[in-house]
Amino acid sequence: TWRWDPKVQRAGSPPTESIVIHLNDSLVFTYRDRSSISIKFAPCLGIAVDFACGERLRRTTSYFDHAHRVLEGPHRGKLLIDQVVPTLQQRQKRIELNSLEKRSKQRPRSNDLGHDEIKRIVSTLESKFDGYEGCRVTPASDGNWREKAHLQSLREIPILPTTGHEVGRTPTLFGSAMQANDASETLKRLKNEANGKWLGSVEIHEKIALENPGLPRTGRLTNASGRYSQELPVADGGVKPVGERLLTVPGAKLDVFLREKCADDELVVVACLRADDRQSRTTEAMLEQVQLILSERKRNLERPASALPE
Repeated sequence: TWRWDPKVQRAGSPPTESIVIHLNDSLVFTYRDRSSISIKFAPCLGIAVDFACGERLRRTTSYFDHAHRVLEGPHRGKLLIDQVVPTLQQRQKRIELNSLEKRSKQRPRSNDLGHDEIKRIVSTLESKFDGYEGCRVTPASDGNWREKAHLQSLREIPILPTTGHEVGRTPTLFGSAMQANDASETLKRLKNEANGKWLGSVEIHEKIALENPGLPRTGRLTNASGRYSQELPVADGGVKPVGERLLTVPGAKLDVFLREKCADDELVVVACLRADDRQSRTTEAMLEQVQLILSERKRNLERPASALPE
């Protein structure tokens, strides 16, 4: 074997031409350099196969060609690889730009648009409206800020004018119209005329209830076989049924109650009711009336004869 060594004396120069060796009639070995070595196999006419046998390196240069040495400091003499690495500020800036791109899909700015005509329109709007951003301030609240805010809110609520097609009587308050042109008139009636302070909670609720009475139920609702009238609240509170409250006994203590509180020959009626059932509530009202009648008869029987009227 022969190997050219450039460091020896009279080394000369490597051969300029490729080295070709005919191994047999079908194999031809060709050497150009270490990275270009091929073997050609031709077993017959029309068929030829080339085998690349040279070196295939991932890198052709050394690590030291892409590194620099630290000349001062505690790491003097250390080799640092030359690589493009973003700093922390650069990475943060990149994240901000990506966030702006995501936001621009919903609220795009003019510099995020590519269409020239739309970009010009959005730019004009930005120049007009961006000036209002500096005018936003937090107003300082004074002593009467709550009353002022309430009055301002009421003045913003428009009062619907009458159309002439209203049904029923016009509600009044002490003979005068309930709603004046200014909504703040309602607040004046909720204050004490002597000292100008607000009335109590009970008085305010009564005033508001007078100014906003409940609407009377129409005949269509009351005459619908009771399908709707039982579920509607009555404006005047309705007629309270007269009766005596039933004694409530839990189911687990029913046997103890019958054994200790009731006699053996006493008739006891037990009603199983539910508070969330309408039929149970109706049945309970009827049983309370029956209980009242029975209690009155029992009291009359227990009353002495001297107490009876002549």
